Amino acid sequence: MPNFCAAPNCTRKSTQSDLAFFRFPRDPARCQKWVENCRRADLEDKTPDQLNKHYRLCAKHFETSMICRTSPYRTVLRDNAIPTIFDLTSHLNNPHSRHRKRIKGLSEDEIRTLKQKKIDETSEQEQRHKETNNSSVQNPSAEEGGDER
Repeated sequence: MPNFCAAPNCTRKSTQSDLAFFRFPRDPARCQKWVENCRRADLEDKTPDQLNKHYRLCAKHFETSMICRTSPYRTVLRDNAIPTIFDLTSHLNNPHSRHRKRIKGLSEDEIRTLKQKKIDETSEQEQRHKETNNSSVQNPSAEEGGDER
């Protein structure tokens, strides 16, 4: 089963490259720091053991100085490694990266239909807006809350 990176806005998985993936540490203090840096609110209530067993971060989230490459077959983190490299700008619209939506590729016909639908909706809104403005111009007292007598 492939590993998926738990970082927000990171779509890397272990089947796509030779990139190393690292388990969350079991040490509670260090694990807490990883969760804080990830800014994944849904991970805050999980224990270090749960995080270690089910969640990983890819090497792209660590400074190169935090990664030891002493063996050509295995990549390990330094004991004090903390992930510090994250793309949190688009995370504002996606607070739970585990719930990413897959974007389906659209055919040209589907794109054309969606664009036409958007144009039609915009035209309808503009027409309703004009009608509202015209009725208030023709009957200004209605806008002020009633007839003045």
